[in-house]
Amino acid sequence: MKRLLFLLPVAWLSACLPEREPPAALPQHFRYEGAFYPAFMPGCRVRIQAANGAGQVSLTVAQALDEGPVLAADSVPLTARELGQFFAALDPVDLLRLDPHPRPGTDGVTVYNTVARDSQQNAFHFWSPGPQTPEHRVVEAVLGVVRRKFPARQHQEYVEDLEQYFAFPLPCKITRRAPFEARMYGTIAMRQQDTLARFVEGLPSDQPLLLDVSNFHLDFGYCYPLFKALLQRNARVVWVTAPASCWNEQALQEIGVAPGLIAPSLGAGRQRAHALFGSPL
Repeated sequence: MKRLLFLLPVAWLSACLPEREPPAALPQHFRYEGAFYPAFMPGCRVRIQAANGAGQVSLTVAQALDEGPVLAADSVPLTARELGQFFAALDPVDLLRLDPHPRPGTDGVTVYNTVARDSQQNAFHFWSPGPQTPEHRVVEAVLGVVRRKFPARQHQEYVEDLEQYFAFPLPCKITRRAPFEARMYGTIAMRQQDTLARFVEGLPSDQPLLLDVSNFHLDFGYCYPLFKALLQRNARVVWVTAPASCWNEQALQEIGVAPGLIAPSLGAGRQRAHALFGSPL
């Protein structure tokens, strides 16, 4: 079989191999800057730039974006592959043809954008874009880069809070399966409350569970019966929380969580779950 395969024409072999998507064409020079002004939290500025196949992303968070003080600032390189992911996420949005959409609004978030691609430039802004719009695709692509490239907890929590101003999916996710870990964060919109109930009801009952609610802000009263029911069907839940969370240590104890099942950080929670239930770290 090996000898026969060796003698087959190259053209025939190429035709039988699965097709690979061609890599996204990268511009020679590219620069994007987005200034996010949410109504009730600090603003941020994101810069994504590329030249000759390599790039960089920077993030600046400030209480008053144009005046300071700066709360956080960081910058990291981007590979050609990561730049390709960014441009693929933007497809089919043409950044150079987006027009300003000065739709008025009192709350929400306004985003000012400037783009330079090779010899072309554009500037546009929008307010609280709806789902599946070109403007929302821009936000998804930009925050996707920030989420992947700035793993520090303060940056992740900032992005989680900023996402609630847009039409992102339910802010609950399974983060590990062995051991089983889940994270709930931000604020759940009214339209998402049924989906939240299904998410919590779908958490496992037959194995230890680490549930991170350290950046979860949904009203305590609404979630009380959901979490109470989770406690009744699974006694091996370790809860990760923080003093600023609506689901802080006092709130968790009100629904019957034992103090020994409450941890102040993800690392401490994993150690506690391992010590109590023998689950792997």
